[in-house]
Amino acid sequence: LSLTHSTWQIHFTYFSFSQPPTSSFNRPPPPPPPPQPTLSASTTAPSPITSQPPQPSQPFSNPKPPSTA
Repeated sequence: LSLTHSTWQIHFTYFSFSQPPTSSFNRPPPPPPPPQPTLSASTTAPSPITSQPPQPSQPFSNPKPPSTA
């Protein structure tokens, strides 16, 4: 009986061990894509921020000429 139990445990462990890897392998692929979008959003955020500074600089230059005139 002990031997049967050991064999059953080994089989169960092997089956369980074989299943987790499949689930883990299927899960890793999805996580990588999410980080990419976040990185893209971060790159898009700095772009608008850099484009905004030049805008305020333009209006400042516009009122300056009239003020000097």
